[in-house]
Amino acid sequence: MTPFKHQASKQEAAPQHAEILEQAVDWLLCQQQGQLSAAEQQQFEAWLAQSATHRKVWNHAQRLQDKLQLIPNDAVLPVLATDQPQVDWKKYLWLLAFLPLGGLSYYGQQQHWLADYRNGQQTPKRIYLSDGSEILLHNDSAIDVNYNQNKREIHLLKGEIWIKTQHDPAQRPFSVRTAQGQAIALGTEYLVAQHKHATDVAVELGAVLLQPQHHPTQAVRLEVNQQAQFNTEQVSAQKPLDLQQVAWRRGFLMVNEMPLAQFIQRIQDYHTGHIQLDHRLEQIKISGSYPIDDRDKILEMLAQDYALQIDQYAAGYWLSISPKTQPKQK
Repeated sequence: MTPFKHQASKQEAAPQHAEILEQAVDWLLCQQQGQLSAAEQQQFEAWLAQSATHRKVWNHAQRLQDKLQLIPNDAVLPVLATDQPQVDWKKYLWLLAFLPLGGLSYYGQQQHWLADYRNGQQTPKRIYLSDGSEILLHNDSAIDVNYNQNKREIHLLKGEIWIKTQHDPAQRPFSVRTAQGQAIALGTEYLVAQHKHATDVAVELGAVLLQPQHHPTQAVRLEVNQQAQFNTEQVSAQKPLDLQQVAWRRGFLMVNEMPLAQFIQRIQDYHTGHIQLDHRLEQIKISGSYPIDDRDKILEMLAQDYALQIDQYAAGYWLSISPKTQPKQK
């Protein structure tokens, strides 16, 4: 069976991600039923060449193939409708295999789970690229790496990264591309954060050239110990480097006069569980440097410095924070 219904002409719009997933499953099932004919093989190769997303979905599906082949028929047939042909339940299982990666509804958004590198952990993840450059992925971040003979490009799909570039004998430029433009390294260590409508860049060493997507000729050079924000149209005024913005790469969360409610939300970005905050404490201003990977230490510091009562339930998964005495400002 060839999935002809999925063959799109050049004039048709590119399929949505959910459609690409289903197409990949159809091709896998088609191949499992027997060797493709010459015409089918040509159609498959044409489908695979349509986009990088097609190829990434296909590669991921192939990695799942061995695991799903281990599932015996009698383990799934009682769960699914028994009157459906075998290919239907197999396809059902294939689609279910993708659900832990975000669900089919997630395919309308950028495919972070298809990224070359992604970090779903609560702590930063360190990556070394083929040229020796180093990238630190913040939690809930994802990137694609595009190295070729002419360039070294990182596509920041989501979140925040810190980069330490290395000299390239081939003199290929190094850049980070976001939805708003590019941050081109000029021998540097720098941080790039992707937000919904803007990109933040902070330079710790060297310099970075910021290019808004719609006006690349209006690039702005960002020097060491400077930071700026840009959108698709322009670059904001440079500011002195805020150490709070880059503290996470050293394992700390630095805040200055941050409302406690906002600080608790930041903590929950790094740790599992739920923290219930008494509404009377929400606007207490928090300042200091806190270890990202040690929630108990953070809570101990808060309790001591701000006279808080912290109670733990369900083996620490649920916490309640209330005033121990009259809340005080530090």
